[in-house]
Formats: sequence, structure tokens, C-alpha cells
Amino acid sequence: MQLTEKAHPLIHRGLPIYGSIAAGLPAFAHQDPDAYTPSLEELLGVRRGDFLLQIRGESMTGLGITPGDYVVIRPAEEVIDGQVAAVLIPDEDAATLKRVYRKGKQVWLQSENAAMPTLKYPADAVRVQGRLIGKVGLFG
Repeated sequence: MQLTEKAHPLIHRGLPIYGSIAAGLPAFAHQDPDAYTPSLEELLGVRRGDFLLQIRGESMTGLGITPGDYVVIRPAEEVIDGQVAAVLIPDEDAATLKRVYRKGKQVWLQSENAAMPTLKYPADAVRVQGRLIGKVGLFG
């Protein structure tokens, strides 16, 4: 999934800051913005080409990534050992988000949930699609 052309201008615009809000007793609420944040691109570190994936499953809960969350992926064909990446397993017509380690002629895909096994594949059987750069909390 990639951002559409219509969505790109949204990440270049900053968000209005309307002051603060009470988390105790109610207080006066400003109706006009005090300032604007940097663009979402600067704020989130998102850039053209990055894309979102929605999480299914619980293998990355140790990182606070839970089912239904969206993660931001930066396209890359290689990652440093230990980085979290979106990985394609073409022979299985499947993809997964895991920590990637190269061990000789194998690639180990490690989850962040002790209840899930480490997956092991021949190095030429997997393709890194991109590395994790963040999680986006979308409320709905």
C-alpha cells in the first residue's frame, strides 16, 4: 500500500495547535490555533515512497505493535541485522513483519512475542520489502 497523490499534500501541511487541554477540571478552550506544527513529514519522519501496512496477528506485541495498528515502512532491499522489516516469502506467497538476522546462508525472522517461533529460511528464499520506521495510531 502506498500513499495516494491526494494524500501526499496532507503530510506536507502542519497540524494546528490549539493550546492545551485540561486532563482534570474543565478549563477554557481556545477556538483559534496558537501555532502550527512542522509538516507531518517533518514531525513523523515520513517521506515520499513510504507506505503503511495494517497489522494482523500478535507476533510483534513486544514492541507495542498490536493487531489493527498501522506501521510505516520505508522501502529497502536490505536491512541491518536486528532491524524490523517487512519481508516477502515468495514461495509461500506470504509476507510478515519481523526482526531480520542473517546467519550464514539462512535468514532468521524473529518475532517480538515469546510465544511465537523464530522462522528460518534459506537466504535466497526471502526478500526484504522495507524497514519499519514507526507506528501510526489511528483512532476509529
